[in-house]
Amino acid sequence: MYKVSVIIPNYCHAAYLEQRIDSVLSQTYQDFEVIILDDNSPDDGLSRMVIEKYRENPHVSHIVYNDENSGSTFKQWDKGISLAEGEYIWIAESDDYCSPFFLESLMKVIDKNFNVSLAYCQSVWVNKEGKVIKKTLRSGGARIYDTKCFIEWFMLLGNGVTNASSAVFLKDAALNIDKEYAKYKGAGDRLFWIKIAEQGNVAVINEGLNYFRQHGDNTTSRCYVNGTNFFEDKEIFDKICHKYNISYKNQIFVFQETLKFAKQINFASEAIRRRVFEVWTMPTFLKMIKPFYQTYDSLITILRRYLRQKS
Repeated sequence: MYKVSVIIPNYCHAAYLEQRIDSVLSQTYQDFEVIILDDNSPDDGLSRMVIEKYRENPHVSHIVYNDENSGSTFKQWDKGISLAEGEYIWIAESDDYCSPFFLESLMKVIDKNFNVSLAYCQSVWVNKEGKVIKKTLRSGGARIYDTKCFIEWFMLLGNGVTNASSAVFLKDAALNIDKEYAKYKGAGDRLFWIKIAEQGNVAVINEGLNYFRQHGDNTTSRCYVNGTNFFEDKEIFDKICHKYNISYKNQIFVFQETLKFAKQINFASEAIRRRVFEVWTMPTFLKMIKPFYQTYDSLITILRRYLRQKS
């Protein structure tokens, strides 16, 4: 039995696929199998040509070509998980790549800590050519969070897990959750990570070991322009607030930041823009208490300055 099952779900990423697979096979941590899935890529067989180069590799346990497109990223995830023999799952998206120390770093943290259902690292954002355009790095090595702390700190305002390629999760945790996340077109992965986090602790590794490729074909980009992510994020935000009794102060912060971000988006139509701002309008009650929190924060800032001067 393998410790990790690496699932590589591909759809029309032949240009990046070889780099993806090679970056997996070159890991310093070698206790893994590789499951390659192709969702009927209409690319004149280019993806198949790349994939077939690896058929005889001893790490590759399954190569599956769909006769018809599944229509869902999550159906491919589920298929890979059903084939997996490993204790942990790594969904290595076909257009991303990683450091050779990715698995070693994450598995070391998992093995040293109790009841970790999800571990992920920070990501380096790259363009089509692999040139670095953004880094989401934090200081402090690795930290362990319980469910509520992780969700309130990292999942309240969007998806703290930058993309699937940055994460390793417990297979049994995935098998224990319902499939509600699969109904979402843009924010389903956010709900998936929340449900995985509810099965145990979360390890956040503050190293940029994952390279997250940005290009015009990204589902995430499309789902912001057509408003889908904003609508789905609001549904998930409401679920989190209800279940975890999120403070009013943090709720106000999320409304403010979401609208600030929405103002930067060039929406597909004016009707979509209006609907997004309508959905994310702050409730009257929060508007009423917002000045209290602003005054409170100002007083705390003044007090801290005073104490620093006295010390």
